[in-house]
Amino acid sequence: MEQVVTERGIVQSLQISGLNITYLSGKNADGQTPVFNMSIGEITVENTNPHPVNLRYTPEETFFTGHRFEFGTLIKNVYVEPPVHPIVRAGSNNLITFNLPPGGKIHISRRDLMDLFQQLGRQYFLDGRVCSRFESTVWIKAQAYPLKFGPHCFTVDLQRDWEAEEKRYLQFFLDRDKAR
Repeated sequence: MEQVVTERGIVQSLQISGLNITYLSGKNADGQTPVFNMSIGEITVENTNPHPVNLRYTPEETFFTGHRFEFGTLIKNVYVEPPVHPIVRAGSNNLITFNLPPGGKIHISRRDLMDLFQQLGRQYFLDGRVCSRFESTVWIKAQAYPLKFGPHCFTVDLQRDWEAEEKRYLQFFLDRDKAR
């Protein structure tokens, strides 16, 4: 599996049936390195074929339960998104199915470090070491393929201005959504 360092983290990628599937997760960050735009689990699928490719996935898995996060070096906190409530799941059991055009690119999951930090709180991050992994299944041309990325571990210095990071994150989020 190929790995590339970017501003938002480390990218791992693999090829399946002409699709380039990437996993973007964090990178080491000292106290002066901003983390407002750091990914902790973004899955992107890009069609490199000269023809459309049928793609299906379950949003509950890709957006939530497919992610696993471990915090801390000696003492560990593990976080896995709780399963979707059965009432919600009953209405959304269907797979998302579409044809990804040639050159088309789609995010099937997007998790940000700041979102998790806001959700869990500073105490959950212990000493700043984070390990992320992702496991799910996608169907490409009606064939199931397991997606497995990670574990990918990195350390974020927690001695920083979290209030400033949150303000930058909110603006980053607004700008990112406006660009869509």
